[in-house]
Amino acid sequence: MHQWNKNGWFDKDILTSDADQGMNMIKAGKAFAVAQSLKPGKDKEMSITSGVEVVQVETAEPFTTTGDAQGAMLGISRTSKDPARAMMFLNLLYSDPKLLNMLYWGIEGKHYVKKSDNVIDYPEGVNADTQGYPNPGGWMFGNQFNSYLWVNEDPNKWEEFKKFNERAEHSIALGFAFNQEPVKSEMASIANVEKEFGATLRSGAVDPEKIIAKWKEKRKSAGFDKVKAEVEKQLAEWAETQK
Repeated sequence: MHQWNKNGWFDKDILTSDADQGMNMIKAGKAFAVAQSLKPGKDKEMSITSGVEVVQVETAEPFTTTGDAQGAMLGISRTSKDPARAMMFLNLLYSDPKLLNMLYWGIEGKHYVKKSDNVIDYPEGVNADTQGYPNPGGWMFGNQFNSYLWVNEDPNKWEEFKKFNERAEHSIALGFAFNQEPVKSEMASIANVEKEFGATLRSGAVDPEKIIAKWKEKRKSAGFDKVKAEVEKQLAEWAETQK
């Protein structure tokens, strides 16, 4: 990252830019690439929502961790006044394509028009900047295999997606979730250390030889060894249950 930064490949304001800055710069013709978690057809999805044609390049083989599996999980708040009906709604997100696509894309005829049973496009005179529906990201809701495809997308997108999932290597700790309660205060201290050093290291803004030792020292003082031991203890206990 430091070498890339020295090469001039990063935005000079990277430490203060927000998550959308990369695509905004690409739209303005001032940047050429952003890093994203990839999947089949991600470039087409980004092209639709940004209005700029982008092409994805896979730099690593797919790998599935517990965090990945939890990333799109839906839950019901324990303060819900009617958890049974909330569960009914969640079930519909996995079984009712009409509801799902309304959440994904908005109202047919206003935010999109159908070109065929499962292919859609913007209405005439409408584009990504004017369509008026703030697409939240299809992966966030229900069964995305029930989602309509846009005209610029591969008709075999969902078949390719299934193949992508099948070839992903699974972490040997897939399914393990760390209980932070025994080291809650240490985790909070480590989080503060990460805030201090994380972005600087990831952006390559400084020479790592000058900062990594200091980062490790502060992390150790925050209780890293205690957290590491607790993770290893819980992981070993979890592994025993998987035999």
